[in-house]
Amino acid sequence: MKFSKFLLIFAVVFSLAGCKSSESNLPPLEPLSLLSSDLSIYIHVPVEHHKELTARLLSAEVPSISAEDALALASRIKHLYAGLGTVKDRSYLEMSSDIDIPSIAKKKVFSSKNGWKTSDYNSPVPEPVVPANFSVHSRSDMDFRLSFASDDVLAVSKEIDPMLDKAALRETVSDTPYNAWINRDTKDILFYITRSGQYLNALIGARVTVNSDYVYGSIKYRPDPKRPGVYSELYDLTFSVHLKDKRTVQAFKSMLSLSFGLMGSEITQPEECTLTVSGVEVSAKQIENLFTRDPITGKHYRVEGDRIITEQVKKK
Repeated sequence: MKFSKFLLIFAVVFSLAGCKSSESNLPPLEPLSLLSSDLSIYIHVPVEHHKELTARLLSAEVPSISAEDALALASRIKHLYAGLGTVKDRSYLEMSSDIDIPSIAKKKVFSSKNGWKTSDYNSPVPEPVVPANFSVHSRSDMDFRLSFASDDVLAVSKEIDPMLDKAALRETVSDTPYNAWINRDTKDILFYITRSGQYLNALIGARVTVNSDYVYGSIKYRPDPKRPGVYSELYDLTFSVHLKDKRTVQAFKSMLSLSFGLMGSEITQPEECTLTVSGVEVSAKQIENLFTRDPITGKHYRVEGDRIITEQVKKK
């Protein structure tokens, strides 16, 4: 099940929101603090500024939902933080969001009547800051599990226990480059790639072999000046690539010029080992393809450093 399918779950929950309960005298929980530190790409979507794109993701993954309903559901979502991919599993997902929903609505949505099974998880962390018992919701037709890590934070993952352990400790957002980048106050979608070897080809649109240790960037909506009130489905992508070896910068810059120069994009070198590509026009469909990761089937990806070696797997 893909990233965008879980936007539907969030939206259904938000649609029932009204008065919210409160956790008195407890330190607040920051959604971003729940994500693991070993993921390949980190994303922040300020959904209130990208409702149409979120609705498109919903429609792509849930064909039965109408465009109007998808947009109405997306309007209930606030900020989404997601971490995607590990070395072993590129489809791995963790997601958290700040929400506003009363306890009565939670019970109504995640009831056995609606196909949900609820189990208890008691975190084994020593000296938890808050009560370390959580309700975890799952379904027989879904690999992921959901839990309210606090009254106003919902966590989603296949392996949700580590996220809830962090919630019990009320950990703060760790001081890392990727958190510093995506946690900024902005209207743009922000992303930070820690394993650029896995994603650089998708960004550039061509197979490349380059020693890059991280990539970061933003996606800004591009309205149609001729039809300002109509969703254009177009965006401007800006991304920066940091190279490990300064001797490869000029060669890589030439390759970027070949790839993006004719498109009217600008390639700059803000730092000795950093190249930035700006003004890249991308469609909503391209963003969907970039950030929606399918589980690996029929192939095995062997990772060696920044390289991913594809091996065919014989199906039994």
